[in-house]
Amino acid sequence: MSKYLTASQYELQISVIDVAWLAGIIDGEGTVGIYKRKGTDGIRPTISMTNTDKLIIDKVCSLLHTKAYPARAKNLRREAWQLSLQHRKAIMVMEKIIPYLQGEKKEKAIKIVELYQSHRIAPTIRKENGAVAIP
Repeated sequence: MSKYLTASQYELQISVIDVAWLAGIIDGEGTVGIYKRKGTDGIRPTISMTNTDKLIIDKVCSLLHTKAYPARAKNLRREAWQLSLQHRKAIMVMEKIIPYLQGEKKEKAIKIVELYQSHRIAPTIRKENGAVAIP
């Protein structure tokens, strides 16, 4: 069986300590967002992270059953890696980590999950670059 799972196979079965650690890493180093799907009115919930510490990236990838790629930003002074979860996988992770998130990212994740579950998106929150601002 492949180490990387499809959305229908995806289920986070990790310890409470690992979920709390993951929430802390995402809170401090990650991004929780939602983007407009190109060419549609659909939305794409996303959790992403870029970091120069390969051990941290590897642990996050292991917990989330995903893989990292070299970061491509021009202004990076050191080697970095990035990972991204999208759609249903991102929602499933958000649902697990919400109790452990703090502040702005917690509120944002709650709104993203609610928006995704309702399958609607308010046209007033779209930005020019395709990103969706969560009010």
